[in-house]
Amino acid sequence: MDNHIPREQRMKRVEEVLQQLGLSEARDTLIGIPGRIKGISGGETKRLAFACEVLTNPALMFCDEPTTGLDSFMAQTIVFALFDRVLLLAEGRLAFLGLTSDGLKFFSRLGKTCPFMYNPADFFISSLAIRPGEEEESEKFLHEACDEFQKSDYMKEIEEAVNNNMGTEKVVEVDEEENTTKIRKTPYKAGWFAQLSALNSRCFLEMAREPMLLRMKLIQSVMVALIVGLIYLNTDGEASYDQASVQNLNGVLFMLVANLSFQFAIGVVNTFCAQLPIFLREHGNGMYRTDTFYLTKNIAEIPSSIIMPFIFLLVCYFMVNLHRSVETFFLIVVALIFVSNAALSYGK
Repeated sequence: MDNHIPREQRMKRVEEVLQQLGLSEARDTLIGIPGRIKGISGGETKRLAFACEVLTNPALMFCDEPTTGLDSFMAQTIVFALFDRVLLLAEGRLAFLGLTSDGLKFFSRLGKTCPFMYNPADFFISSLAIRPGEEEESEKFLHEACDEFQKSDYMKEIEEAVNNNMGTEKVVEVDEEENTTKIRKTPYKAGWFAQLSALNSRCFLEMAREPMLLRMKLIQSVMVALIVGLIYLNTDGEASYDQASVQNLNGVLFMLVANLSFQFAIGVVNTFCAQLPIFLREHGNGMYRTDTFYLTKNIAEIPSSIIMPFIFLLVCYFMVNLHRSVETFFLIVVALIFVSNAALSYGK
């Protein structure tokens, strides 16, 4: 929402939308993941998606089958008022635009009358559809309807309204050399720090709701560290730096860097691809910037990018018999933390 709207008013708007769409009882329920985490029902998911878009009271919304899968009561709840105007397209041409009642009158003058107690939407669709076995007649009526509408009074009113509302956009910008002024409007209603704060809260909440993912990462780090430790068990690199020992030490260090790099990069790729459609939709709606989304994903992974390398090295460091020094141990830990963060950033 806009920056000038106080938090109390924002929360009030959230409560209104929850009540209007019948989501109050499910407010503390996980959305869930089909087949993995049980969550809200399909109808509630549909209404939730609509609620996220209507929350900011947009002036214009494009809804693709918003009532599909809902019963009649919930369908009417989603569509707050009945359709008062319709736009009919036929093979890319405008067949009608105006009030629903005027559409029925227009089609009636063309010889197509809507039967009594018949759904007008179904009537319009069937009238403009290409029916199998009647292709020529259907296309003839389709072109006739489009041509008649272009010459009708409805089209003249639309053209007049368009001409009256069209105007030149005034762009103002500041330029000291040319003494000009220009105002650039950002598509994002919330500020940069507000976006970062909201996305951080959501990212950490997502991680808290999936503790199994963290446990799996821990188990994976321990198991791989044990394998590396067993492969290079008791490498006598500190006692004698001969050719074989140096090669073993190089192999250990390479395995440490390679395993952590692939572990973090592949893990991010698997999760980020599932979140990509949500990001594209929300970013396209002007909810947040690309850089804030990227930063929050990196910030949310900082704890794991510190804990995992530390546990990984703690398990295999003494098994491999690397240099017994606190300074050396933490120096390697810091290097692996940087490697893990670089892999995370690369994976995103």
